[in-house]
Amino acid sequence: MDLYQPDLSFLKKFPYEVRAECESLFATKHLMVVGSYKTAWMALASFGIELEEISQKHNSPELLNQGLNQVGPTPSEMQEMMKAYKYYKDPRFAEKMINRTTPKQILGVVSSWQTEQKKLNIGEVAKYDVETTVDNLSFESLKGSDVLSVSPTTSGVMGEDTIKSILDRLGIKYQEQLRNAFICDFGEAKRVDFMVGTVKAKGDARLSNGFYIETTSRLAESNKDLGLFYLLHQITKYSNLPVIVVYDGPSLSERVLEWAQLFKKSHQHENKLFAVVTNQQFREWALRKLGSQAK
Repeated sequence: MDLYQPDLSFLKKFPYEVRAECESLFATKHLMVVGSYKTAWMALASFGIELEEISQKHNSPELLNQGLNQVGPTPSEMQEMMKAYKYYKDPRFAEKMINRTTPKQILGVVSSWQTEQKKLNIGEVAKYDVETTVDNLSFESLKGSDVLSVSPTTSGVMGEDTIKSILDRLGIKYQEQLRNAFICDFGEAKRVDFMVGTVKAKGDARLSNGFYIETTSRLAESNKDLGLFYLLHQITKYSNLPVIVVYDGPSLSERVLEWAQLFKKSHQHENKLFAVVTNQQFREWALRKLGSQAK
């Protein structure tokens, strides 16, 4: 029997890294040998989900659409299989998936469950303290599309609140939203999120005059990356005190964080950019380095 060979010429316009990942995926999974209809459609769905993850990773939605066209079923059929596969693997529906073997059966079961939930809400049979529009509440689903949109204002305030709660708990003195901390390239006066008071350490005087804390939250691909680039350069040129930049958010980029930390190392002799860290790293540092100072 002749096996269908996909046309991968559509990958030529994508960067090498994307092409390599997709070519490897097609080579290893698109011709899986299967023994039943259930394992067949699940293999296709698993393939589609991995392709979707590559597409999201590289912010290339057209990659998913063009890739699915090379598989066999129509894109809409593939999307249905992928959706059913995610529900099948979802622990919330484990008992409901017993003896369900087709995407249609699985989606039907989940649809009936969702309809019952809506009836409960409409009839006010059950009242909830928190209501959300997402399907899946697991931490593992944070990287997908089943998430709520977050406004920059909300994310920024929550980031500042996190730092504020750490400083308050440790009894560390600070000022919020300090105006005119230093002047930037275009003449704008920089307002920093926090200025912390003087710090005395046994063998390290770098924070003896105090330091600033700046928080920045990455909400989506590329969001805040240019802003972070500009901020770090302004700090290393103009700041009059050492600065800790807390870089975090739902779409935190390890690649960008690694670049920022390397940038910090190349300017460490200036004692202006003290550190670029995540919320968790700042919390650990404050507990283990400043916590013993608090009375």
